[in-house]
Amino acid sequence: MRPRSEEWAHFKKCIEDNKECAICNYCGQKYLFPNITRLKKHLSTCNSCPTDVKQKLARVDIEGNNEEEHILDTLLRDGQQKAQVATRLQLQNLVLLHHLHLKS
Repeated sequence: MRPRSEEWAHFKKCIEDNKECAICNYCGQKYLFPNITRLKKHLSTCNSCPTDVKQKLARVDIEGNNEEEHILDTLLRDGQQKAQVATRLQLQNLVLLHHLHLKS
């Protein structure tokens, strides 16, 4: 594991059965072979993660990372329309920033 992103501060690093893992500091969810994309997704949906943490991490993504561009490129390779993907990413950021509760 290479803890380079800010999200790693919200997880405990561990080894289980000689495999790397991460445990959420808020809810205890364990991830084997953790990667930053999975950890970011978990924090954005974790019911125990404080709202201020979610908002701070969402702002970091919007202001400083090319994470959206990477996700967009990946999804476009999977055949999704650019406008549809961009709209999904914008909605995700709004939900995280404003802690909106949407009914499905």
